[in-house]
Formats: sequence, structure tokens, C-alpha cells
Amino acid sequence: MSSAKRDRSLDIFKGLLVIMMTCCHVSQFFGDHDAHPLLNSLETAANVLVFPGFVLAFGAAAQLAYYRKPFKKALPGMLRMVARSLAAFYLSGIAFRVIREGKPFGASAVQRILLLQDLPGWSEFLAAFAVIGVLSILLYAPVKATQGRPWLLIPAGLVCLLMCFLPYQSIRHPLLRLLAGTTAYACFPALQYLPYFLIGVYYARGGKSKWSLPALLFLMTALGLLRWRQLGYLPTRFPPDIGWVLLPAVGLGLLLALSRVFDRFQVKRFPSLAPRFVLSSLGRNSLFYLLCGNLAIFALAGRKAAPRLRARGWGLFSYSISTPLGVLLWTLALLLAIAFMAGLVRRDKISSAAPIEAETRMKAEQGLTQGDGMFKMALDINQKGENIE
Repeated sequence: MSSAKRDRSLDIFKGLLVIMMTCCHVSQFFGDHDAHPLLNSLETAANVLVFPGFVLAFGAAAQLAYYRKPFKKALPGMLRMVARSLAAFYLSGIAFRVIREGKPFGASAVQRILLLQDLPGWSEFLAAFAVIGVLSILLYAPVKATQGRPWLLIPAGLVCLLMCFLPYQSIRHPLLRLLAGTTAYACFPALQYLPYFLIGVYYARGGKSKWSLPALLFLMTALGLLRWRQLGYLPTRFPPDIGWVLLPAVGLGLLLALSRVFDRFQVKRFPSLAPRFVLSSLGRNSLFYLLCGNLAIFALAGRKAAPRLRARGWGLFSYSISTPLGVLLWTLALLLAIAFMAGLVRRDKISSAAPIEAETRMKAEQGLTQGDGMFKMALDINQKGENIE
């Protein structure tokens, strides 16, 4: 998404979701739930909010980056988005089976993951991102048709919610399970969560009525709570009950509002430490952080190498990763380490490109030949193009 069209508050929103999801994964692998039952509640809250939140952000980003363009210009970017999500799922899924579970790194196991016949744990959401990306391409024309008629998004969302009443046990094909759900294993069926994609599209368009979206989100959560009361227990997540899908609406609205607050918050003395810069960096590279976080967690869990406390521990080693506070602190440490590695890659690219750029600039300024002069013009045009990006 170009900087001219990017909504930084949306990046902040995704940054918050990255922290929540990584915290949840760290807690699930290393938390002591018997000694700290609060972890169960925190994990449930994260599970309710995070995946629908990413779907909402997906819809908003698609509206800002793709649905404003002609289809031929939007398609390459949308296909790259699908390919990245699918590749991230492959890497995370293979890592879970081989590193976390210690299974052989064989052709048959890899083939099952590549063909989506096996959705390894804590990786299935990445496959769902890819499927939603495919749907965003297929729905390009229908979504564009709602530009002047946003009310059409409501019946489309209702149809998707009705998919929660499908007989999940009768769905056999792996791709159909990714679309509509199954009782065979945990997955995030794209159709049931698609209403949040449509909400994201509407949010990015900036509807005329400032109260229409809050009213819709409040109604959805109210209906989810009624469903919870009707059942007498929290609606099921796998496969998703309609109550589970409806519950997070208000919470996501509050996270969006909080993201806008963070976007305006400034730290005068240390501006680069302002929440908007830190969180927006996480959000802009959310897929990278989620994938690297998974790989690190799988490696630690597979080796049973969770950080251990000592009688005279120092720094983070004085906080047990099995406690709620320890989960948060070790999650932030993990994300900071990933950010450091990403920074090394960026600095390496800059440092390796600098000598070449300096040499070409010197030759262009000398103007030794007509070709060099033309190269200088091309270099100037390229720099202008980079500023636009």
C-alpha cells in the first residue's frame, strides 16, 4: 500500500493485534494455567478479537489499496498478497510439524501441507488469510458495485453469517473446509468471517453517517451475547458458532478508536518511541512478525527451552514466562528481537546499495558520454518514483 493511501491508524490497529496474537501463542505454549487461571481469560479475549480483527483490517486495506484501482492494475498486488500468506502458512506449518512435534521432514508430510490436506496447529490462520485473499479477488466486481450503495453490504454479510448453520461434519473436501468449516480439525472458515471483511471495506470508505458503523457493531455484539445466554456457555470457536462470530464486533470498534488515539499521541523528546511509530511498524509488517514469532515459539517449545528462572535472576529472567506479566514481557522481548533482525536486513540492503549508487551518481555528474547523461536523467526519474512509493 502506498504511503499516500496508507491509513496509519489501521497499521496501529494491526500492530495491537500482532501483540495480542503473539501473547496468546506464548501463553498457550508456556503459561501455567493451573497456577494462573487469568491466562485462560486473557487467551479467550485474544481468541475472540484477533482473527476477526485481521479480517477487518484485510478488508480495509483491500479497499484502500485495490478496490480503488481498475481490476487489471489491482490484480498483481492482490495475487502477491495471496502468495505471501500461502507461503507463510507453508513455512509455519512445516515448522510446527518438524520443529515443534519432531516429525520427519519427509516428502509426504510436506506434500500434505502444500495441498492443504493438513492444517498444522497455530498456522491455520495463515491459510485462512490466503483464502480470504482469493475471495477478495473473486468479489472485486460485487464489492465495487456497492460503492454508492453501502446498504448492499448488509444482506451479503447476513448470507455469510447463515453459513454458521451448515452441517460441518458433512464437508469433506479440504478447500471447502477452508471456505465453510469442519469438525475434523481447527480452522478459520473464510465465509463465516467475511462480514468483518465487508465491515473493513465500509470503514475504509468513511461512511456518510458516523453512527451507522458503531450501531452495527453494537447490534452484532448484543446478538452474540444473546446467543451466549441462550446456549448457557461460550459459543464454540471451532467450528465457529454464529455467536462466536458476532461477539467481537464492539471490541474491534474500541480497538479501532484506540488506534486513532495512539495515532495522535506524541512523545516530544523521543518521537520515535511514540506508540504510533512502534505499533505502526508492527502493523505494516504484521505477516513477517506473526511468522517469525511462530517459528521462534515452535523452536523453543520443540526443544523444551522455555526461559527458566534462577534464584538470582536478572532482567527478564526474574519474570517467569508462565505468569501473565511474564507472558507479556517475554512477548515484547521476542517482538523486539524480530524487529532487530528485520533492521539488520534493511541496513544490509542500504549499505550494499550505497557504493553502487555513489558510483553511478559520480559517473552521471561527470557526463562523460551521452549515454551517461541519459542514465542521470533515468536516475532522477527513479528517485522521484521512489518518493511516490
